[in-house]
Amino acid sequence: MDGRPVAIKAAPLIASQAFSPGFILVAVPAGDHRVSLRFGADWARMIGTGVTSLVMLMSGLWIALPLGRGFSGWVRGGTGLALGLASLASVVTILAGTLSPDEGPVTLVSPLRRLLVASIADLVLDGSATVTSPTGSELGPSRYVDVRPLPILAIDQPLRAAGVREQRWLFTHPPTTVSVDIDIPEAVAGRRTYLQVSLGMDPEMWQASLGDGVRYLVTAGPDVAPMGPDDSTSGERTTVLDEVFNPRAQGDQRRWVDVLVPLDRWAGEPIRLEFRTDARDEPSNDWAGWGEPVVVELDTLTAGRMVRSAAWEAKVALGRG
Repeated sequence: MDGRPVAIKAAPLIASQAFSPGFILVAVPAGDHRVSLRFGADWARMIGTGVTSLVMLMSGLWIALPLGRGFSGWVRGGTGLALGLASLASVVTILAGTLSPDEGPVTLVSPLRRLLVASIADLVLDGSATVTSPTGSELGPSRYVDVRPLPILAIDQPLRAAGVREQRWLFTHPPTTVSVDIDIPEAVAGRRTYLQVSLGMDPEMWQASLGDGVRYLVTAGPDVAPMGPDDSTSGERTTVLDEVFNPRAQGDQRRWVDVLVPLDRWAGEPIRLEFRTDARDEPSNDWAGWGEPVVVELDTLTAGRMVRSAAWEAKVALGRG
């Protein structure tokens, strides 16, 4: 980084997908920096390759030296000499490629774009989001809105065997609406913009004597000024997520339920996303929220794998996996 060597590490296991992506991670501080990656063999492989090449060289010379007379001798000598020269060339090439000075970072034809477009929880924490709730926009354990960690252990095997999965939880007790304005990136070949979120309710309510769950609702539409005191907006609103969630009665919902919603229909446009939690007939124990809601750019291969993983987890939770 900036011409100095820095430590690297591999991306950790994604427990929910039972998948180790193996991406290289580099800690980059705030500000503008240039990071270059250089790939090459380690010393053990270089030594092994060198020894092998030298053995081939000696073998070729041994074949070439006792040249016999006639056609067979010329063939044997020529073969040995060619083998020796090829081995010598491989040794020179390996050493030259290994010991050549670093030519510096490579300038990309087009800069890579950030994967994370927006974190909804961060926007709530820094006051950039509009929060409408019975206790206003103030955050806290005794308020209708808060940002805090929530660990959930799936109730069924084999999901339970994966252990506790903890996420940053945007707690929004019904009736609460969180609105954020986001610029959706321009469309890029092979990449799409998604809303990625996990639905989850506090496990303490699973065994409560009362409660019929909540309704999760996400709408998207043009980023325009509010029309009235209820912070509703003008322009067409599109429902991108509408889910009734009641883990007290639905055992397959006693876990983090991952959701991936495409937003590329608004590519290149500013939009307003509204996250709403509504009570149903029974308002008791509606401890609901959104697990790390983010807007991200994903390649279609990764997105497809995440959708299949979520479908597989749903089948396992229902006992059909």
